[in-house]
Amino acid sequence: MHQYKYFIIYIMIYLRFCQFFLFQRYTEIVSKHVVPNFDRNFNSVPIEKFFLVLRRKKLRS
Repeated sequence: MHQYKYFIIYIMIYLRFCQFFLFQRYTEIVSKHVVPNFDRNFNSVPIEKFFLVLRRKKLRS
């Protein structure tokens, strides 16, 4: 049980790490089209939404 707890923490950190790097690129694109307060709401944007937007961009091009 104790090891399992650390495993969950590791996964959470890893996911946030991936999210951070993906969203750095995402903010570069979006900040040009979206209102300046986007940076404030940056962490509340779900990662699923990001992938949906990314998929739509790929389909469009």
